[in-house]
Amino acid sequence: MTEQLPVVITEQTPVTITKVQSHLPDIQVIDRDSLFEDFKNRWKINQHELSEAMKDLKSVVEYTKKTYQRLSK
Repeated sequence: MTEQLPVVITEQTPVTITKVQSHLPDIQVIDRDSLFEDFKNRWKINQHELSEAMKDLKSVVEYTKKTYQRLSK
């Protein structure tokens, strides 16, 4: 259906993740801002993947319609 295209990384920016002390001793967690940025990035990836999946689904539906019309004649 769709061909696999190579992934091209055009630019990488260094990411700084700040850890903060939790309420438990000897446990550090990612600070709220870094966690929120990570969430936003994951959401963008999710939206992109969902968009690509919908394109594939539309292609399958169109192919199925055309094949059905051709065979039902």
